[in-house]
Amino acid sequence: MDRETATAAPGIVTTTTPAPASRSPLRTINLGALTTTFTPPDDCTSLTARYYVSDEPKTYRLNYGFTCGGSEAQGVLYGRPMAKPTCFPSSFAPAFTCEFELSDMVTPYPVYSPGLVCPHGYGPSCTISRPAATPPLDAANTTSYSNRAERSIQRMLKAGETAIGCCPSGYVCDVSKPHGCVSTVQPGGHILAVVGARGVCFRSTALETMTATSDTQAVAWGPRVLVVQSTPRPGADDEPSNASPLPGVEIAVGVSIPLGLMAIAVAAWMLVSRRRKRKTAKMAAAALDGDRRDVPELGGEAVSSQARTPTDQSDASHELPGDRRYMAQELECVTKPVELGAGEDT
Repeated sequence: MDRETATAAPGIVTTTTPAPASRSPLRTINLGALTTTFTPPDDCTSLTARYYVSDEPKTYRLNYGFTCGGSEAQGVLYGRPMAKPTCFPSSFAPAFTCEFELSDMVTPYPVYSPGLVCPHGYGPSCTISRPAATPPLDAANTTSYSNRAERSIQRMLKAGETAIGCCPSGYVCDVSKPHGCVSTVQPGGHILAVVGARGVCFRSTALETMTATSDTQAVAWGPRVLVVQSTPRPGADDEPSNASPLPGVEIAVGVSIPLGLMAIAVAAWMLVSRRRKRKTAKMAAAALDGDRRDVPELGGEAVSSQARTPTDQSDASHELPGDRRYMAQELECVTKPVELGAGEDT
């Protein structure tokens, strides 16, 4: 946030945004970086009654994250409510003004830049950006946002910056005050708050329950923690071909490249393994065919077999001549007596 430096407390930089002559300058105060989550104490959710409006509809105005300041008289603290230092990140409370009834804050707008996170219990309720390479903003070119608060914040930003408004849970960004968050209690809802007249705070023990009805409402208001960061660049279609990718793209590329290489390696291993299996199968088949050539087949021409008769006890074998096949009954003739021819010596 490169703006003119103004006088501020030690360690805090106050800057001024150049503006057209028709508009008063919007001063900002950079409270430094907010990169870790700030966790406020539990008592920061309590409310302080700011004042009561008797006009219709009757309205209780309450403050979130405030404490009573001023002098004490008869058990009452007289003074204007102030942002409670322990309820906000470093340096926020002293830099924040309580003159929030005014259309614009009379002191510099406190921001955290770079700001990466909202405090615990807060969430991003609104986002205001100023595109890169835009001309100075004035009334003519700040109409991209519908409410005055967002237009004021856009005028605080330099080209290429984005402001994120952090509001407590259940609150939304105030449309009229750049540093406000607001929550309206629905009819029938109850609020427990410290009560007091306008500009007067009672002790925290002086609590009163307020009930919202059809003709009485309760509106709580609290400071908006504004964090500023660089606007994310547009998509790849709008970027030059040699532009470096966004962090998310870098992560995706970094993960996908090793996965792609692993997939290629696995595919290559499977291909080689399959080829080896095929080669081994072919070699086994060839070896089996070679063995079969040495084993006589039943239907082959070089078949020879040995037959042992049931009554043969000498383990003598008889070879069947010829190329024909012989059935089992033909083997029985081997066991039958053979008559010797006449005239032949026995």
